[in-house]
Amino acid sequence: EDQEEEEEEEAAGNWLQQETIMAASVEDVFFVASDLAEYGRWAGDGIKRVEVTEEEGLHRVASYTAGALGYMFDFLLGWRLEPHKKISFSVKESSMISRLDGAYRFKPLPDGKTEVSFRLCAEIDFVPQFIQSSLANLVIAIALGELKKYMESPRSQEHVASRPQ
Repeated sequence: EDQEEEEEEEAAGNWLQQETIMAASVEDVFFVASDLAEYGRWAGDGIKRVEVTEEEGLHRVASYTAGALGYMFDFLLGWRLEPHKKISFSVKESSMISRLDGAYRFKPLPDGKTEVSFRLCAEIDFVPQFIQSSLANLVIAIALGELKKYMESPRSQEHVASRPQ
């Protein structure tokens, strides 16, 4: 069923996807990736502000200010959590971003590591396509690369220790 949904989504946009393996448990990686208010710990300078404005069950809404390549964006993202499996998001409100959809997927590996994939489709008004592609690739580099660096560094230990057991 998920595969069919993804194929339909891909037909309707420019989707990018990457995968990586992180030397951390699926529970820890999911916790950090779903802790929206703490993205500043690992997501680099591109995200200037994150504020969780709604939190109900497995749904979140967060307000963001982000910038890169000379552009600044304010937007509202809706998030849906499927514990230890998937975190999906979609733009709810923005003056410039007409589409921002994506998802993390988490797969535990037998050695205690986690395979993490990240999919993204972004469409930004008034921004040339080549810059949109650069921004999308930057988002993926942060979503996977910076998360991996953080999860595999001592910096994440205190954060992970705050995870409810």
